[in-house]
Amino acid sequence: MAEGIGDNAKTVEVNDGSELYFVSAKVDDGSKASRMMRLFLQSSFEDVEFPCLSKAVMDVKNDPEEVKKMCATIENYAENKVKEQKRKTFENLLNDGFSVERALKYSGAQLEDVEDLIPEDLLTHA
Repeated sequence: MAEGIGDNAKTVEVNDGSELYFVSAKVDDGSKASRMMRLFLQSSFEDVEFPCLSKAVMDVKNDPEEVKKMCATIENYAENKVKEQKRKTFENLLNDGFSVERALKYSGAQLEDVEDLIPEDLLTHA
């Protein structure tokens, strides 16, 4: 275990030789990692022990360009999750015997977003 991570951390070896650390923000074991993770539970902070993290959080929350980037990232994530859910719903409806047209209607999916899920014999009827 890496020095300063604390007892509540778990490590996982990944194929590229890196290690991922999973640390709970709710456990306070007195370690440096624990002190840093506690900061993530706060909506705003300035901490001299973690100046880079403090600056990054302040920038994301207060710099208009950073706020715009964060909003765009969140919107993109949400749009992708909605498309993903529509794809899953479409696929489930097809598997349950719905026609392509009805599966599109009830899933809210667009044909171009789910075309790869349609079996060849049904694709000509779409």
